[in-house]
Order: sequence, then C-alpha cells, then structure tokens
Amino acid sequence: MKLSNGARIHSGDYTIESSLRTTDCCEIYSATANAGQQRVLVSRLKDNLIGYADIFLAKCGIMASISHPSVARVLDFFSENDNTFLITEYVEGETVEQLFSSKAASRADAVRIITGIAEAVQCFHQAGTPNLAVSPANITVSRLTGQPVLTTFSLPITMIVAPEEQSCFDAPQRYGMSDRNLPVHDIYSIGAVLYRLTTGTNPPLADRIEAEGLEYSDDFDDSIADVIDKAMEPRHIFRHTSVGDFLSELSGNTAHSAIPTNVYRAPAPKPEPEPIPEPIPEPKPEPKPEPKPEPKPEPIPEPKPEPIPEPKPEPIPEPK
Repeated sequence: MKLSNGARIHSGDYTIESSLRTTDCCEIYSATANAGQQRVLVSRLKDNLIGYADIFLAKCGIMASISHPSVARVLDFFSENDNTFLITEYVEGETVEQLFSSKAASRADAVRIITGIAEAVQCFHQAGTPNLAVSPANITVSRLTGQPVLTTFSLPITMIVAPEEQSCFDAPQRYGMSDRNLPVHDIYSIGAVLYRLTTGTNPPLADRIEAEGLEYSDDFDDSIADVIDKAMEPRHIFRHTSVGDFLSELSGNTAHSAIPTNVYRAPAPKPEPEPIPEPIPEPKPEPKPEPKPEPKPEPIPEPKPEPIPEPKPEPIPEPK
C-alpha cells in the first residue's frame, strides 16, 4: 500500500511529502528529515517484493559504500512494520526525462551526463553488483552544479512483465527466464540513455533493434552512433565488455579502465595464443682433445757381456 502524504516512518524521523514515481522495484517519495530541516528521497520496496528485503538492504549497503558525485549519498536504510526503506539525499534539479522530454541535448552535454552516469555505474560494478536502474527518470541533473546523479538501483531478479510493459532502457536479458543479472546489462541501459540524450526520443525495444537496427538523422554524429549501436547490441556478448571499454570508445581512446576480477565480463572470442618458441639450447662446448702422450723412447738394451773363454787345458807332458 502506498504511503500517504504526511505519513511518518522510522519513529517519526522522516515525514512523507509526496509520491514522485515508481520504479520496477520501489515507490519513490520526497520527504523531510530532522523535523523538516532537510529534504530527502525515500525509496520503499514494493509490497510484492518484500521477500527480497534482505537482498534490497544488502544492495543499500553497497550503495552506501560508494563515494562518487554521480551516486546519490545514502543517509539511512532499514526495515519496519513489513516495509523496507532506502533514504538518500534529495538532489535539487530535474531528471533527464524532464529536461529532454522533447529535445536532444547538445553533444557536449550528452557526453558529460553519460560519462558521469557511466562512472557511477562502474562504481557498482567494482563493488561486485550491477545497478540495473539506469534510465532517464532515475538520473537527476543538479540545478546547482550540473552534476548528473544516479538516484536509485534495482534488484538482480528476473522481471516478469508483459511485452508492452517492458522498458526500452532495459537490456532484453532483464526479461529472460534466468536470474543471472550482469553488469553488461547496465551497458545496454547506458547506451539507451545516450540515445535519448542525443536524439531526443526513446529507443525502440530490443526485438525491433535486432530486426531493423537503430535510426538516426542524416546529420547525426557517426562516432556517437557507433558507440550507441555497440552498447545497445541485443546479444550481450557483442556489447562493450566493460564500462571502461564504453568510456574509452566514447572518448576516442583505445585503452580501457581495469575492472576487478570479481566483476563479470561478457565472453569475447579469444585469439589463438601464439606458440611459445622453445628455447634454443646453448651449444655445449666441444671437449678439447686430450693431448696424446709423447712416445717414450724404447730403452737401449744393455750390451750382453762377452763370454769368458774357457781356459784351455795345458797339455800333459809325455813321460821321458
């Protein structure tokens, strides 16, 4: 049941002012805190999703851990009386949906806004979770600073809705039969918001894009169109593999930001690894031939002693 104006929550800490909009998982209200001294934004988890309260609160904690000017600052999150709430700062300004309802942004403004939001989404990815709520209604441009601020998130669950109720800013995989929601789904949404910013119109649904492609005016910037076409590729394995890749292509660079290993990357064809050449063994030195020993001279035989002649017997004299 929706909250009524003047309703008080969290022991009276927050007083509801008015209902602003609904997302696929929350009702969004403006409210006041600290006895009316501070304006805040209240996101209440929808009644039909109350079974996901723990997941919602865990994601609130992740958002609270992010410090980036394009991520709304979390002030509180809690459950009470079968309700679950996220309290964030209220950004004075207008949403992208309001600012560009019937006109396109300048190229410079479009790139500035989408760069800030892409960096905000990258913070969610670095924390290990997709945001899943990137749309013109969920991006407020600060009236004071011009900073685009992503004000909420969605739950990583399959959205079961009729085709006519699907959002043109959601990746088609959000409406599949799997609960596997991935960071690469956010890249589709970022591309869709960039399409809205640069054309002034909403993109078609993914099935029509797959059949007919995206339409642009004759004078549309081809480099921006190339980025959008890749980001909004209905088959997610052909999108940019990370927000860093998206930002690099948008800025015309070829290098991309590093993404932690715990964050999913859409698989891409892997080049065949070049064979590693086997190391050429160093030639072993040939053994030096050992010098042949000089031939020893044959010993000179000692001369044989001359034989001593036997004495001849003296003749015996004959008797006289």
